[in-house]
Amino acid sequence: MADYILLAQEAMGEVEVNNGRPVIGYDGPFIPTILQRPDGIEADFAALENFGVGEGEKYFGEDDA
Repeated sequence: MADYILLAQEAMGEVEVNNGRPVIGYDGPFIPTILQRPDGIEADFAALENFGVGEGEKYFGEDDA
């Protein structure tokens, strides 16, 4: 997903750069894989059905932005 987002941002001329490196500003659904899930938290495979919508709130609380 990150590759797709970065390619789309590049195509639209919207790549963000920090210290000379491209970064992705992403605030979409959170998919809690072993790479992103907080330590000690068991896998919850609900994201396979809901595509990650609402998953971030389970792990990190509501976003007040």
